[in-house]
Amino acid sequence: YEIPTLCPVCQSKLVHLDDEVALRCINPMCPAQVKEGLVHFASRNAMNIDHLGPRVIEQLWDRHLVHDVADLYRLTYDQLLTLDKFGPKSANNLLTSIANSRNNSVERLLFGLGIRHVGAKAARILAQHFGSLAAIIAADEESIAEINTIGPTIADSLKNYFANEQVQELIQELQAAGVNGEYGGILLRTIGVTFLTQFAADACKDAGEGALASKVELAGRV
Repeated sequence: YEIPTLCPVCQSKLVHLDDEVALRCINPMCPAQVKEGLVHFASRNAMNIDHLGPRVIEQLWDRHLVHDVADLYRLTYDQLLTLDKFGPKSANNLLTSIANSRNNSVERLLFGLGIRHVGAKAARILAQHFGSLAAIIAADEESIAEINTIGPTIADSLKNYFANEQVQELIQELQAAGVNGEYGGILLRTIGVTFLTQFAADACKDAGEGALASKVELAGRV
């Protein structure tokens, strides 16, 4: 068996990342990478865009209607009617779902961008700490790394991602499309020590110490 050296889709050179055994294509414009990114962006834990599964994304790509996630917010009713098995109701349902996703709290967008090492939990912690995508982008690597459970690996990945010119253009396009870049819950840095102390005491009193973790988690989503 001969180990491949080029991506079978875009023919870019495959690379071996330090913490992985497998070879990967890191070309951001690789069709396979882009389509996988679109599916992830629309997924339930990310932007939660109903009616936008892999088969629909495949059709949108094949018809050159989308090239990145920002293109989703430029889709029209007439364009969707050209898709297989898409009638007026299907088109309207998808457009409504896409429109609703504009109002998501920013941690969903951050996770949906598919940044290496940034899972849903890390995205939520970053959003709670900084309050907006703009603040996360502007933050220096050290201030990101010192956040509890984040660390230098995620911080380095974030800074490298947002330093990319294509990514910067994508963020501008998402902003122009009206996609929310703000956190919708209570910022961790605005919760006073007195409040947290009382919150912990109430949690333990109500349901025992086991409820504390879930109550503090809930505080960030109020």
